[in-house]
Amino acid sequence: MKGFVNVPRASRILKNRDEAPDIKTYTLAFEAWHEVQPGQFMELFVEGFWEIPISVAAVEEGAVLLTIARVGKVTGALFRHREGECVGLRGPYGRPWPMEELRGRRVLLVIGGLGLAPVRMVIERLAGPEITLVYGARSPELLLYRYRYPEWQQRGMQVLLTVDRADETWQGPVGVVTTLLNPELVQAHEVALVAGPPIMMKFATKALEEMGLPPDRVYVTLENHMKCGVGLCGHCRIGDKYVCVDGPVFRLDEVRHLETWAAGEVL
Repeated sequence: MKGFVNVPRASRILKNRDEAPDIKTYTLAFEAWHEVQPGQFMELFVEGFWEIPISVAAVEEGAVLLTIARVGKVTGALFRHREGECVGLRGPYGRPWPMEELRGRRVLLVIGGLGLAPVRMVIERLAGPEITLVYGARSPELLLYRYRYPEWQQRGMQVLLTVDRADETWQGPVGVVTTLLNPELVQAHEVALVAGPPIMMKFATKALEEMGLPPDRVYVTLENHMKCGVGLCGHCRIGDKYVCVDGPVFRLDEVRHLETWAAGEVL
């Protein structure tokens, strides 16, 4: 890959956007932006605090967009950086979503929480009547990219939302994301993409199978397992798979037998 970067290179923070409490989307300068494929990830380096893998949420000319939650030392240090300051980037890495297989097919996206970030590029490229987004978050304020929903819907995509805990602003369904699934909805689609917390993916993939979608037509992303990004550290090894190089995107039938990060649960 011509633009591939295997050592951190300085990347200027062009802008950052508050998405939700303790969640921001950073626009970072990156010359090889046009080579990033949906579902791939970057390694983000913050000087003095090491690095973390982050899924690419979107690209624009000269930049990648990374949606990041403040959950540890690296992200805490990043959140103290201002626009115009620099961090390090290397990548892109990983097996992407199967875009050629998805194009022209009826695709169901079953997403929880921050899992919307690694599928946003899929939506931006494919949004139309054939695509349905089923998306849930813990609360209304944690639903990502709400400013993008009107455009997605104008392009014909169905957007179904739910939250675990409603507030006075919420008029929609309340419950985990799988409560929005039913056999008629599932069987109206040919392929499903699932992303989110491991326990959510476990129950979502189980529901999809029970409602008639075979595992060879369900894809998951296991990006939360990764560390070095190049298969050297072994941190992301699950059975015979290295998530960072064999994934992070897998067909369900490839990984359902493997132990996941969710305390020994299996997909």
